[in-house]
Amino acid sequence: MSLLSVAGPGVTAAQADPPTDSYPPAGYSPVFVDNFDGPSLDTSVWNYRQTSQSNDSNVTVSGGELHVNMERVSTSTGLDGYRGGGISSKQYYGYGYYEVRAFVPSGLPGWHPAFWTQIWDGGQAQAAFDNTDFTELDVFENQPTTVGGVKTTYLDGGDLTWDADPQGSDVELSHSARVKWQPTAAGTNPLGGWHTFGLLYTASSLTYYLDGLQVGNPLPNTSLPNSPMTLWLTAIPTNAADLDSTQPVGHSYGTFDVDWVAYYAPGGTTPATTPTASSLPADSPSVTPDLGDNADEWVTNGVGRWAVTTSGGTQSYGVSSTSGDAVSSYGLGPTANNLPYVPNWSNGSVEATVTLDSTGDGAGLLARYQNDENYYYLELNPTTQQVSLVKKLDPTGTGATVTTLAQAPLAITTGTPYDLTLVTDDDTVTGYVNGTRVLSATDTSFMIGSIGVKGYNQAFGVSGLQVDALG
Repeated sequence: MSLLSVAGPGVTAAQADPPTDSYPPAGYSPVFVDNFDGPSLDTSVWNYRQTSQSNDSNVTVSGGELHVNMERVSTSTGLDGYRGGGISSKQYYGYGYYEVRAFVPSGLPGWHPAFWTQIWDGGQAQAAFDNTDFTELDVFENQPTTVGGVKTTYLDGGDLTWDADPQGSDVELSHSARVKWQPTAAGTNPLGGWHTFGLLYTASSLTYYLDGLQVGNPLPNTSLPNSPMTLWLTAIPTNAADLDSTQPVGHSYGTFDVDWVAYYAPGGTTPATTPTASSLPADSPSVTPDLGDNADEWVTNGVGRWAVTTSGGTQSYGVSSTSGDAVSSYGLGPTANNLPYVPNWSNGSVEATVTLDSTGDGAGLLARYQNDENYYYLELNPTTQQVSLVKKLDPTGTGATVTTLAQAPLAITTGTPYDLTLVTDDDTVTGYVNGTRVLSATDTSFMIGSIGVKGYNQAFGVSGLQVDALG
């Protein structure tokens, strides 16, 4: 893969030839270029976008291009019936020239292909930026419109200033007028063809370029903080009412394609930003939940007596109750803001050693946990001598339905440790026991969430907990 990257502000990148259809300003040299020449996405450079509207499998690299598929995944006419995808860079940038060569399909209302920036890279907790003012640059975004009674789209760009408040909500502070990507004097339409989109971001202005030609007048940059920013290339559904619901499940509405993406700076050195990129938390694609703090990052539903115990140097977290539905979830309580990563995973695995202390109605691991009424569950049941993949679902808050997605016989002995792994990968949920795949099911009820442990009328303990992001 032809790739340039720098470790932080003030570091000069090794130089490489820029793409031939790139138009950097005079004096600007490449700091980062990804030509997507490899056989797959370089996950040392990019994160997959982790949202309920994204599937990692919709992001592919082939033929020297990045492809983001937009598809229908269920018969629901809400947003949950559709999935896109996207990527975000792990490297931060600031003032400079942002550029991409991309193909944005025309006439896809309800879908939102975009090239933009923000301070959060998708691999950390947004709470890490509490009370931080930051800039979002929208190089282009696909927007809906109606022309002659027909729904269609156009591209625009712009900027916003946000403040990340302690409640985890971004509060908009300011924005400039949006820049519409008008056709150039030669009649170029920015939709439905390959074009080079550029944005020059300086301390005094923002200037947009289409295929090397300036679009409109520069926007004054008087209030935008020079915050660190990561690159985002995404295409997700944003308005269910605009989506074509006549298409069958499995239908692709098209792909948002990217030939290359680049960032340039004077002298090939990323200018310093405030706060500096080096002060921001790193990604944690693999997380080992801390039990040394007496499980302070875990939240229980109040059933049973949860405790951390140590035996033979191994810490175990469990519950002594043998009555009721005892659930403990990770990373969603009051201490979540202190975690250097997102306590929610879309595609990933939760693994632990589970020991049942008595014969009861089972215990195991939770994934894509929303709350105590909505999650996936890999359960060992010593009474029925079965292992099960279970979904608990209460979409309206009026009462949960428990569904067994898959089940298999398994000899289960109390006091014996079992290594369980619960994997969620787009719409596939898979369970492993002692390293062997035993169950798999397809379901789209939950696409993102935390992890947890659960027992029902069951005393049990877990050790060796680990969460891994697949992307």
